[in-house]
Amino acid sequence: PGGHPISTCTTGLVLTRNSDGRRFMSTSGHCSNNQYARYNGTDDVYIGPVVFENDPEGNVGVYGDDIDLQVHDVSARSLDLTNVIRTGATSTERVVAAELKASTYYDWVCKYGKTTGMTCGWVTYLNYSPGDVYGASDDYVRVDTFLLGDIACDGDSGSPVFKYEAGGVWGLGVLSGRERGPCNGNDVDFFFYTP
Repeated sequence: PGGHPISTCTTGLVLTRNSDGRRFMSTSGHCSNNQYARYNGTDDVYIGPVVFENDPEGNVGVYGDDIDLQVHDVSARSLDLTNVIRTGATSTERVVAAELKASTYYDWVCKYGKTTGMTCGWVTYLNYSPGDVYGASDDYVRVDTFLLGDIACDGDSGSPVFKYEAGGVWGLGVLSGRERGPCNGNDVDFFFYTP
């Protein structure tokens, strides 16, 4: 499920290719391409090769400055992938729909990452640009918290971002980055995600 720890990041949402219905596991594009799923922190299983496709601008690949996303072809049995995400150490929710960023302004949204678990905040920017570290794109969505605790830390990249709705959760995107600075318990007040 989404929210599962992998080598350097966290698994995101399951994505389906329209042309053939094949399913893929997503994570952030800036994560290593050779991700391994970790079970109980010891046994590592390769989640499959990165699948490259052309983006609408004609660039090869599914990650870069304009989009921080990669998808992995996990196996010949891609139908085994279901859109279920972790919402707690022992709880999951089914992803029942997706929502475009345009209608999410000031919504309460959450993510589940391998480092900080589930944290939530409010969508405060729909066209956020994280600056030169991540590229100049303003295609990201920023989520702020006004609560104590770090909202995201290293290793949370790729986490599924979602919001609760009747019957499950709605998928919004994958976590791309966070406020710069150390994670000391109360220092990271926002994250941003690729919708």
